[in-house]
Amino acid sequence: MRLARVVSTRLVASLSILAAMTACGPAQPPRVLLFSKTAGYRHASIDVGKAALIKLGAANGFVVDTTENAARISEDSLQRYSAVVFLHTTGNVLDRNQQIDLQRFVQAGGGFVGIHAAADAGYDWKWYGRLVGGYFLSHPAIQPATLRVTDRTNASTAHLPAEWKRTDEWYNFKQRADDVHVLMSIDEQSYTGGANGATHPMSWYHDVDGGRSWYTALGHTEESYSDSLFLKHVLGGIKYAIGDARTPDFSRATAVHPPADSLFTKTVLNAGELNEPRSIIPNSRWLGGSQWHALTYLGSNWSHRDTRYSSQEWAEWVKAVVAKQGVVTLDMGPNWNPIKGPIGSLASEQLAQLKAVRATLSGTP
Repeated sequence: MRLARVVSTRLVASLSILAAMTACGPAQPPRVLLFSKTAGYRHASIDVGKAALIKLGAANGFVVDTTENAARISEDSLQRYSAVVFLHTTGNVLDRNQQIDLQRFVQAGGGFVGIHAAADAGYDWKWYGRLVGGYFLSHPAIQPATLRVTDRTNASTAHLPAEWKRTDEWYNFKQRADDVHVLMSIDEQSYTGGANGATHPMSWYHDVDGGRSWYTALGHTEESYSDSLFLKHVLGGIKYAIGDARTPDFSRATAVHPPADSLFTKTVLNAGELNEPRSIIPNSRWLGGSQWHALTYLGSNWSHRDTRYSSQEWAEWVKAVVAKQGVVTLDMGPNWNPIKGPIGSLASEQLAQLKAVRATLSGTP
């Protein structure tokens, strides 16, 4: 009887464990969001690139969803993904709220992969340049060149020859981050048009704000996406970005969204009140919205600036200044084309559009 009770107890425990495993279902493969929206030059290789990466994911245990809808770069959408891939994104492809959500995704532990023209985007968004690791500067004509692998231990380069000769469009870079781990460089003596000198990286990775970022400058040509060496290079980068395949933990994110324009009460000021910002605003800060910018008083001239400070700096400034004193800005009108420089340098028809406005935070963000 005692033996029967022991057997029965163990059988019940085993069945309970099996039931729990069945309820949970099989482990879901990690998901990657491939984003390929363009606001500038559009690469002919985008479509073949998307198809190749979908196939690459299916063969290697992860799911690739593709989109050119920037609304998918939102916290609600990104919480399903372990990594995002920016394939040939060009120009300013995200609005301010989408930028903040991408930043929060990375801070939450999400991964980022940039391919080729991902470096040709977000020029007015300093955090993005740091995420990618640099910005596109220029390129010569497509031509063969020699790449030198500087790290053979990484999954994205371990399979490559020490010297890899291939044909592609070779980017020159500006504003390169100094914290990246370089995987591969190009020998500028092997082609014409290089502008970065003896140290000219072509692929790298680094950790950014709690997330992982991997970039390759290769992949301009359509032929790249049928090249097994290149595809394995990208596969290693995606696996690095996916990491342990967990979905992001947004409780770790610190970036915050700026209050909407609708939360500000705006009052037109008289000309005699235009000296006020000098004592209120120590430095220029972006207020959010396409028409609202903080100003710095420079001698006898006003200077328009759009410096896009970090969201953390912005939030601290809002708490310390805007909620208490308001901020004087210029309302530039719906058709205004901002010109950086002293107000005195603007044309008379532009000056006619300007109004000094106090914007006071009147609602709750």
